[in-house]
Amino acid sequence: AALWMGLVPPTLVYGVAALFITWPLVTQIGTVIAGGGWGDSFEYVRLGWWAGHALTTGQNPFVQSLFAYPDGLFSATQAAQPLIYWPGALLGLLVGPVAGFNVFLMGILILNGLSAYWLCRCLLLEHAAPSPAMMLAALIGGLVFMAFPAQQGHLAAGHVNPLSNYGLPLLALSLWRIATGRGDRRTILLGAAAILALGLSNFTFPVYGLLPLLLFGGGYVFVARRWALRPRAAGQIAWMLGGGFLLLVPFYLPLVAEALAPERPAYLQEGGSVRYSADLLAFVSPSPFTPWTRGLPDFTRDVLGANNTEGAAYVGVVAAVLALTTLWRRGKSAQLWLVIALGGMILSLGPLLKWRDQPVRLTIDGLSTHLALPWALFQDLPIVDITRTPGRFNVTAGLALGVLAAFGLHVIVGRARRVRVQAALSGALAVVILFEYQLFWPFPVIPAALPGVFAALRERDDVRAVFDVPWNDPVAQKDALYEQTAHGHPLIAGYVSRGTSVDPARLALLSDAATGALADEATARGLLRARGADVIVYHRALLDWEPTLAFAERAFGPALYVDEWRAVYAVPAGDPLPAGPLFTLAPDGWPHDESGAYWLTGTPDRVPRGEVYFTAAGEGDLVWRLDIAPLVAPRTLRIALDGEHVMSFAVSGRRTLVFHTRAAPGFHTLRLETAENCTPAPVAPTCLLIDGAAQPNGGCTLPAGQFACASLALFAIEAAPAGEMAFREQPVALDTGLSLLGFRAPARIMPGEALTVETTWRATQHLPGDYHLFVHMVGADGQPVAQFDGAPGENTFPTTAWDAPQTWIEAVHIDVPAGSAPGVYRLFTGWYRYPDLIRLSVLGDAPGAADG
Repeated sequence: AALWMGLVPPTLVYGVAALFITWPLVTQIGTVIAGGGWGDSFEYVRLGWWAGHALTTGQNPFVQSLFAYPDGLFSATQAAQPLIYWPGALLGLLVGPVAGFNVFLMGILILNGLSAYWLCRCLLLEHAAPSPAMMLAALIGGLVFMAFPAQQGHLAAGHVNPLSNYGLPLLALSLWRIATGRGDRRTILLGAAAILALGLSNFTFPVYGLLPLLLFGGGYVFVARRWALRPRAAGQIAWMLGGGFLLLVPFYLPLVAEALAPERPAYLQEGGSVRYSADLLAFVSPSPFTPWTRGLPDFTRDVLGANNTEGAAYVGVVAAVLALTTLWRRGKSAQLWLVIALGGMILSLGPLLKWRDQPVRLTIDGLSTHLALPWALFQDLPIVDITRTPGRFNVTAGLALGVLAAFGLHVIVGRARRVRVQAALSGALAVVILFEYQLFWPFPVIPAALPGVFAALRERDDVRAVFDVPWNDPVAQKDALYEQTAHGHPLIAGYVSRGTSVDPARLALLSDAATGALADEATARGLLRARGADVIVYHRALLDWEPTLAFAERAFGPALYVDEWRAVYAVPAGDPLPAGPLFTLAPDGWPHDESGAYWLTGTPDRVPRGEVYFTAAGEGDLVWRLDIAPLVAPRTLRIALDGEHVMSFAVSGRRTLVFHTRAAPGFHTLRLETAENCTPAPVAPTCLLIDGAAQPNGGCTLPAGQFACASLALFAIEAAPAGEMAFREQPVALDTGLSLLGFRAPARIMPGEALTVETTWRATQHLPGDYHLFVHMVGADGQPVAQFDGAPGENTFPTTAWDAPQTWIEAVHIDVPAGSAPGVYRLFTGWYRYPDLIRLSVLGDAPGAADG
């Protein structure tokens, strides 16, 4: 009887509720995909498809071998969260990946309600004997948690992981039992199992689920009920948390390693904590996206129009009345859940207070500032800083609200003696709650049908990989995931956790080749075929389509398929891989205007940064020329090659920088950034040039409220083979772990000309002091003819600032005297400590070693 009461009725009730919330999904279970096109539904359908496909074809489902052609990739987030796709994959083997995903999503909803029902029922049993009124009250508590708008926002976006909260009520129950002295081994095991279920579903659960329970719930118990704490409570909680997290270790080791790495993957560096916070009005903003709420005040659309996935948090009239009833009649026994609910809501507001989806500004003594909130104190802590969606605290707030609602309904229905009256009242309130909380009606879905061209591609064994463009648009890349379930071929990219983990240089250059922005048709064909891109899928609405179409027709011939959204082309073979360098500016970070210049932009609290992607063939020994100019004030330009800072320049006026790079064949990235933050100004960036360059047409004034924040102008960029300045290896070891790797210098120089010498160094440890570089030009008689002395980076990057290890490239210019005699001259280089001028020792017996 207890098993029946705890499982069958609530499962039926929450099943009906799930059908209502997702209506009409059940009528189209295999022909549409649950969720709106703005969400992640395609990603999770493809995840389930891949796991089933890998199982049936003997592949490792934890390695994405059909991504990042030809290497494949390992996704730490997918390894850490198998419960977000394994159940869907197993269902997909029976009913297909689309129906499997839809059924799985509704099943998660039901489990959320069921586990919250168990929590409410156990808590109610502490105050009264089992009764129909108790079951009805617990059902309402579970319904509030299951249907709470914060959950429906993720449901509508197809977010499986933040929706999978069925372990949260069980974790809360375990913590409550331990805190009230009723914890035992079963409680510890239940809590550990709940942590395991939460962790295998959502790697952010320690922040958005566990933290508010411990911080607010634990804080309340310690302050207000310290007298009730048992000495063994702390130990039991430690055992429960330790056991749960220990079970997660095998799954989480790769993810923790990525989170703690000096250079985190892009998906762990994303911002948006303000954008994905709840608005202060969210708690009183019902959804305006249903037929029965379309006449609501405009502020509801302001609050939920652009942030309904993370920002929905409407408390609801019914839940609020029931919670107030609990506080009125239960008093202290309900305060714990009130503290958890309010604490979660406060943290959900994020680091800055928002009103109508805009950060609130205060002006004090003429200074304008934002109003900071408590989450600003937490968001930059280690591990916590990889999360970016404070609105998810409302899931935990919704759980606490559900408990309060259950207690309140128990008080109300307990006054009715007849079970029929109790059931009728509870049923009526349940209907009102569902209508109040409904976020969308009808529930958003995506047609599951794909053009037949993708099924036809599955039959072709001459297709190595498929490339969808644009590469940096999430809509296009999510579509690519779903298309793969039909064509089954590898993708050049692959969309994992908010972005591809494939080298963006590779993707940008291939994308520019496919759209005609990089080179001519033959060069584009050669580059694409050399990298395995045999089929190109253009997402028309996301491209400048007319010129792209014209190029595609010239380069690839007639399309395999065209509709209003997609165009599919096969890339003909026969063109060789381009021998010369190809490069393109990264699509983000280089805005430009009619002046023809590109701008190195940033924000007042972030240094300006832009990237140049290039591909190198053969030795990849290139000479670069950059025509640049500083804005407002002199700048220090730092250049990094594939993530390592290797050279710096002082830019005080417009100049042409000439430097070299040497890279293995393949794709590479040059990162340009200034050491100083940008200067915001309400004028066009060109007007900020400090050398008086011509202004753009139309003057300098920007529209009211707009500001430019740029630090450097890039007027032209060129790359070519190094030619006579080719790199010459000459390894020489110096003291303290510094080594010369090689150099560049012309074979001949005329008297009176400037001699350019570029040396490349490698330091394996920090140099003990401030060292300066010297290069001496020595004649046949052993006497110096000309020389250079100075600190690295044109005096902008002293050795005291070097990393360990550090690769450094230093180009110096020596003025050769006009009267220098013809002959053979030698170049000597070394380092001396400043200011005592003691040279760094040179190891070995090379010429000049004895003199450093």
